[in-house]
Amino acid sequence: MPTPTATRFRDQRLDVWRGLCLVDVVLVHLAFAGIGFPEPLDSAVKHWFRFAAGGFVFLAGMTVATVFAPQVRRSPADRRRAYQRLWRRAALLAALEIGAALAYRLIDPLRYYPTSPAPFSLDDVVALVLWQRPGVTGGILLLYALILGAMPAVFEVWRRFGNLPIALASAGLYVAAVATDGAHWPRGEFPVIWWQPIFFAGFLSADVYASMRARPRLALAWAMGGTAAFMVAFLGYNGPSLGITIVAERLPLDFAKNPLRPGALLWYLAITQVVLAWTQVAWQRLDGGRVAGVLALLGRHSLLVYTAHVFTEVPVLEVAWVWWPSAAVRTALAGLDLVALVALCVLVESRVALPSLVAWSRELPWARLARVGATAAAGAAIVSTIWLHDPNTSGLQLTDLDPAAAPELRDEPAVSVEPGDAVSEEPSEVLSMNLEDAVG
Repeated sequence: MPTPTATRFRDQRLDVWRGLCLVDVVLVHLAFAGIGFPEPLDSAVKHWFRFAAGGFVFLAGMTVATVFAPQVRRSPADRRRAYQRLWRRAALLAALEIGAALAYRLIDPLRYYPTSPAPFSLDDVVALVLWQRPGVTGGILLLYALILGAMPAVFEVWRRFGNLPIALASAGLYVAAVATDGAHWPRGEFPVIWWQPIFFAGFLSADVYASMRARPRLALAWAMGGTAAFMVAFLGYNGPSLGITIVAERLPLDFAKNPLRPGALLWYLAITQVVLAWTQVAWQRLDGGRVAGVLALLGRHSLLVYTAHVFTEVPVLEVAWVWWPSAAVRTALAGLDLVALVALCVLVESRVALPSLVAWSRELPWARLARVGATAAAGAAIVSTIWLHDPNTSGLQLTDLDPAAAPELRDEPAVSVEPGDAVSEEPSEVLSMNLEDAVG
């Protein structure tokens, strides 16, 4: 665990890493929603290098260890305050999961191509409030809420007995879930028992990443080891489609993500180490740079940005589906989505940050571009939900589109499911599977 001095300053690496995850989740979500990126970008985003879901969960564990472990070590009063903060955060995340789902369900019928053909009803409210149906996030915020709610008990075990019982309990729960194919709760794409190993891997590796600041050789060794593990996972999953079958034949792993099977667990753990450790290796060049500044800006407001992105993507997708411009323009629309999210962060910090920070951010070219992007996104939202709205449209009818005008969209299935994912015949389950893919 980190030492008490670890929280005396804000570790910008955590913000940059969260920013990287946010960029990936936006691209993955748009790709699986059918925006139609050109190849090989579409395959790279969907299948080759996606890491956002595992990265977010891993970083959540690392952040909890970095922020709260030093407080738990102190006096009983400090420990009590830390536990209260964890419970408040858990309640906020659970409420936000439900609120975002209800808001998205309310605006969905206004879209030219609604994602759900059924009208909004009281049954939707009950199902979402009682966690009987995953919301637009697929349930990832609820996963965080449940784990954070249990963290005071975990910290009490850790405080008395150290890391080993936490590691053994986490691994044991996962092995039991895989062996029995049980514990599929809560409903959605992130059942807590199946996903908690990634959280606790981040929790237990916080010390390692903290020490990488002063030990560049450790960062390089960690990055190389993560890259080797990721190559095994990559060839096991993508090798057969690329004509390379040796790994898949000798190590037949299941890469389904709902629930998180061993192959997918290896994938997310390995690629997360690749992203984090190689970023650490290059940190001297990245720290203080403009790219790192933008990523850190997103990462500082990761909960806001993650929640907002499910709404900012709506006008982007509406314009792409209705207009269906060239692949280059559709890719630029994804960039516009990211610019709008950066603009949102600039707006938030301009109201709450120090005047010097506001002046600094306003001088940057990307800040001006972000304000323009936010204005354009707002205009696109108005056009897509009012002018383009067809009250007779009850769902996304891809077959009604002109095949010559939108061949890529015609060929893109309404629900994207990767090989190995189990799909229920229930329509709501199929939609939920697509939302999980969109999360990353």
